[in-house]
Amino acid sequence: MRAPLPFPACSPLLTSALRSFGLSTVSDTMPDSVHPCLTCGACCHEYRVEFPVYELQSMGGSVPDALAHEVHGNRWRMDGTERHPVRCVALIGRCGKQSICGIYEQRPSTCRSFEMGSERCNQARARHGLAPLDAPWDDFPLAA
Repeated sequence: MRAPLPFPACSPLLTSALRSFGLSTVSDTMPDSVHPCLTCGACCHEYRVEFPVYELQSMGGSVPDALAHEVHGNRWRMDGTERHPVRCVALIGRCGKQSICGIYEQRPSTCRSFEMGSERCNQARARHGLAPLDAPWDDFPLAA
């Protein structure tokens, strides 16, 4: 049985993010086992996302400059992660229901290195009322 994709109409950011998960449009269906990150987003609602300036597009990196701000010197931070409640500006959807990174392919190294199912992941999930991820996730090589 396939579940319909739980996202609203496509934007360019959403289209790009969907391609990262092997989907071409919102009308596509997802496999029976939905990637846990697509129904979570707790990390994007929990943690500050700082990264080196060289990851910005203007410096030859991939992170869109318009979605981040300078913290000091060579450190930048994703907008929305500097305050409480935290909500990264690149997150599309709702925590615990439907979520996807609007800049998945361009996300900072901080996000790339965040491990799905790690202690920090499960702490964020718990703070948002979500169950921990304790199963092996070999079937899901990509994380949010």
